[in-house]
Amino acid sequence: MELELKNTIGRYIGCLSRKSHLFLTKELAIHKCEIAPGQLSLLMLLYSEGGIRQDSISLTLNLDKGNTTKSIKKLEELGLIFRIKDSTDKRVYNVYLTEKAMELKPTLFSILQKLDSLLSSNLSEEEYAQLLFLLKKI
Repeated sequence: MELELKNTIGRYIGCLSRKSHLFLTKELAIHKCEIAPGQLSLLMLLYSEGGIRQDSISLTLNLDKGNTTKSIKKLEELGLIFRIKDSTDKRVYNVYLTEKAMELKPTLFSILQKLDSLLSSNLSEEEYAQLLFLLKKI
């Protein structure tokens, strides 16, 4: 298969990523959320897991430990998460959501739903399911 630079998977995924980031930045500002789009994935992970070891966050989200630590510090400063030393391994921290983060959950989920609706507005239900399948496959 001959590669056409203007028609590559990476190009289109990059465009979607940039557009999504701009959309999220705007929506988070409109709703007066003090978080950045990059911190959203960490919060979403905690919403689904309840609590998680700090080292597992980097692995699960495919982030380097430095970026994970910066995001955790910022979210702690905002009062959205807190860390507790693990009871079995004092070198490890477990990360949990605060009540303030739980109050923010409906707003964040609404923003993500709006983004998903925007991205999929020209797709049928079948195309949407197929796209998700193919993206997971990559």
